[in-house]
Amino acid sequence: MNNQKIIYMKDFEAFFQLHQNINTDKIAIAFSGGSDSLCLLYLLSKKIIPSNLVALYVNHKLRAESELDVESVLNRNNCEKLGVKYIELNCNNGEIEKLSKIRGAGIEDAARVLRYQKMLEYCFSNNIKSLATAHNSDDQVETMIMRTFNGASPLSLSCIKSVTVLEGVDVIRPVLLYSKQELRDILIKENFSWSEDSTNGEEDYLRNKIRANIVPLIHQVFPSAPSIVLRNAELIEGLNTLVNEKVKGLIEKKSVNCEYYCNQVTIVRYNVVLELTKSYCFPSINQLKHIDSIIMSSTKNIREKFNGFDLVIDINKNVYFEKSLIDMNFTFIINESGDRYIDIPYSTLKIDSLSVAGKKQLLIADEDLHFPLVFRSIKAGDQLITDGGKILINKLISSWKIDENLRKLVYILEDKSGIVAVFASHVGGRDRLARRIKKTLVGKSVRIYSILNKDI
Repeated sequence: MNNQKIIYMKDFEAFFQLHQNINTDKIAIAFSGGSDSLCLLYLLSKKIIPSNLVALYVNHKLRAESELDVESVLNRNNCEKLGVKYIELNCNNGEIEKLSKIRGAGIEDAARVLRYQKMLEYCFSNNIKSLATAHNSDDQVETMIMRTFNGASPLSLSCIKSVTVLEGVDVIRPVLLYSKQELRDILIKENFSWSEDSTNGEEDYLRNKIRANIVPLIHQVFPSAPSIVLRNAELIEGLNTLVNEKVKGLIEKKSVNCEYYCNQVTIVRYNVVLELTKSYCFPSINQLKHIDSIIMSSTKNIREKFNGFDLVIDINKNVYFEKSLIDMNFTFIINESGDRYIDIPYSTLKIDSLSVAGKKQLLIADEDLHFPLVFRSIKAGDQLITDGGKILINKLISSWKIDENLRKLVYILEDKSGIVAVFASHVGGRDRLARRIKKTLVGKSVRIYSILNKDI
């Protein structure tokens, strides 16, 4: 390896020295074909046997097919040049737009959620423990700007972490110390060409707007901005640890004593509220302020209603939150070509045609169902036929010790032959299949039914 390569491999090697517990037997790479992910792939191929790497490209179906076809050819050629396996994972037409409406967020958000879902599903099915992404120091600066001016908590300014865990998979970011330009310089030196996503120039997307208009000015005025943001992120991460320890010490059995609460600094109080409400929602900063002011000024027991949950201060001055006792009765008809996403209270039902499931997902063979299906809330007397015989679903719920206020969020799937499945993992229980469905899965083409909480 020449001196030039040694220089730009130094920070890359340092990442793996710092995180020696990462499983490097086989690594999947979130591969867009752009300069960042291509350089990550190149650097990994110099450290790890290329046959132990797999590049995962997710086609969001958001751009013209002609552009995507050219990109696919270049991606395959670059992976072949490096000796790395290349896999394309496809979204269905309109899938991202539909998820965007369900989540009440933008296209960027929905694309990110689906991208990670599909890559993690591939990792599950192929026993891959590490997924590498090409987040770099420029991404850190952009994220810091977005979070700051979107009113996020100061603790969230730790921004992008070097390693996180999603559904049991280590998501690693080995090029976080590199700038985008440094990654491109490496590719130019190594004679690689990369793809340019045409949507990167569209300022309809917030991150693109920040990247085009704000970040260049910051670099011009503050050349050391990336290293400063990285240093501050590390300091804030330490502050995060301290605050989390304090919050956990204050909370007992999903409540906090009002007097203890009022004696804390603002950042701790806000995080106590976030911890106590995380099963129901993520309050906005204005909602946090309002909840905090009620608790701080309260002199008697109260019940204050918010959207989806109640703030309760009981006679013993304990503060806690409950799911609002609103009517959760819900029914939805699913036809054989049913929607992939069904909006339900506080969650989303996902129907997928993939033949491999990740965690908390039920595999059901369509040929064993009698369409149309009914997806609905539970009713008194509902029974599931299990290997051990008939059992009342309410009895199952009791055995799972699901909170009384969350029981109306347990759902069932039913056809004309009876109840097919019970969904309760999203509220702390389990997902269960009827015996007649479970016994016929082997060797069949199946669909996945799962429930996603909206705070993914």
